[in-house]
Amino acid sequence: MSIIITGSTKGIGNALAHQFAAEGHNLITIARSQSDLDFQSKQLYEAYGVQVNCIAADLADETSIQFLISSILALKKPIDALINNAGSYIAADVHSEPDNALSQMLAINLISAVNITKGLLPLFLEQRYGHIFNMCSVANITPIPAAISYTVSKYALYGFTKCLREDLMTKGIKVTAVIPGSTLTASWEGTTLPAERFIQPEDVASAIYNAYSLSSGACMDEIIIRPQLGTL
Repeated sequence: MSIIITGSTKGIGNALAHQFAAEGHNLITIARSQSDLDFQSKQLYEAYGVQVNCIAADLADETSIQFLISSILALKKPIDALINNAGSYIAADVHSEPDNALSQMLAINLISAVNITKGLLPLFLEQRYGHIFNMCSVANITPIPAAISYTVSKYALYGFTKCLREDLMTKGIKVTAVIPGSTLTASWEGTTLPAERFIQPEDVASAIYNAYSLSSGACMDEIIIRPQLGTL
């Protein structure tokens, strides 16, 4: 049994890898940098003794995604969960964002999750069990005008997640939208705000693991996590 985590080497993805490994789950980790994946794999094995299969892939590139899917299927392992965590953020409003901002945000934040999910869906359907988590955002609840393309991409991912949940609920496959607010990751590097003003990556990982651990008859459709004092 394995857990697939995209964007596994940093922030929430790294916290997820440690959370699931600490509970004895083998992992399939995905990120762009092979060296980062190798370093993380060594850490996880030494700390928890779990098996980690690393796959380097650029999720903005559809050819790379097809390679990723083929590599996962070639492992011939049952998959307990797919966590579509990889994402990117561009802070720009509609007047100032680069011309390619929307296509970039859609490619990384939406299309990669859709294509990976579709590519692995036959395996999930054959198993008749599994859990798919999509990393959405509070931006799909309250729009962020200063990050318009990011907001659009997360709205679209949330819509995909809702549709997927309805489609798969009778097939033994759970689907959960993860909706975190301001989380202290590399995107906040250089902030002068205190750490306690933010959600910690480990908070998100713990919430996802709790949802994953529910009985087979229960599904947490959404996980909304906000800083105690409100989203920044």
